[in-house]
Amino acid sequence: MPYQFACRAALATLFAAGFSTAQPVRVGTYDSRAIAVAYAHSDFMREDHQALVAERDKAKKDGDEKGVREIEARGGAVQQRLHLQGFSTGSVIDLIRKIDAEIPGVAKAAGVLLIGSKWEVM
Repeated sequence: MPYQFACRAALATLFAAGFSTAQPVRVGTYDSRAIAVAYAHSDFMREDHQALVAERDKAKKDGDEKGVREIEARGGAVQQRLHLQGFSTGSVIDLIRKIDAEIPGVAKAAGVLLIGSKWEVM
């Protein structure tokens, strides 16, 4: 479920349960550029890159020139997306999904109900 919908669902659930706006709702934010820079130096990226290279090398070995071109085009698209994420305000939801299971603990430790990008507020 995309986070903006998850946020709306969380708020709807709170209000349906009698949550009062008299209580402050703390919302955490992150800068997507920092997420992208952290990913660029992570084991996640190394694993993703190695998988893409292995797929390309197999296509080369099999003589699948069309497959090689498609895989190399995907690699170029990944690089373009990483540039948009790291040097602009491109969405990093694809990177955050790699650590979905940890998000509730991060929110709890920070004392916030929701966490969202400072660039993607709905």
